[in-house]
Amino acid sequence: MAGEDVKAALVRHATLLLDEQGLAGFTGREVARRAGVSHGAPRRYFPTLAALLSAVAATGFADLRARLVAAAPAGAATSNEVSAHNAPGSEVSTHKPAVAGGDSRAGGDSRAGGDSRAGGDSRVGGEPRVALLVLARTYVEFARERPAMFELMFRHDLLEGSGERLREHSTPLFGAVAELVALTGVRETGLAAVDLWAGVHGLAVLASRRALQLITGEAVEDLLERQIRAHLPQNPGPEV
Repeated sequence: MAGEDVKAALVRHATLLLDEQGLAGFTGREVARRAGVSHGAPRRYFPTLAALLSAVAATGFADLRARLVAAAPAGAATSNEVSAHNAPGSEVSTHKPAVAGGDSRAGGDSRAGGDSRAGGDSRVGGEPRVALLVLARTYVEFARERPAMFELMFRHDLLEGSGERLREHSTPLFGAVAELVALTGVRETGLAAVDLWAGVHGLAVLASRRALQLITGEAVEDLLERQIRAHLPQNPGPEV
């Protein structure tokens, strides 16, 4: 195989290994075995394990970005904001492991991916809030379907210094959310966007670890709606 073909094969097999075995079962030697190259070959393209993991994480961000663009309501500014960033060298993994136990719900009836209510008649309010609910649902669904990848994408302790510049992948995603938050008219847009993302991310982490059902019997959709109502009230009180 040519150099670039070997590199792409290593990233592809590393991504599959991560999805199947998680970080605990991830080794460069196993990646090389699956790719059909010598155990020392990965170091020629990825000098450290962090470099290989960062290249894998970049494919996760690409997959998440593609899902968010596909899920965004027609005409939402988020579609343009997110899709405007094309990460060089990243590929979208088409591997989607089955949800553990075959249950597409996390902590009850999530209604993720199939609730027509988010198309316009939502308890969260107007169009920007509806778009945010759709994106939040997609975010949690991604975490639940690809828990190992979701964990890796935010393991900065493992990935920093790898040279992959993952912030170039993640910043546009948060920027799209912040843009929608600004359209809601809420005060302190930046703080509201951070608080909302933190709340949704926390739910995503719990969902990825199958822990929501141990904490609450509420549907994910209801939990996400409450996050949006809490951080983006439709009629904020007067400033004091």
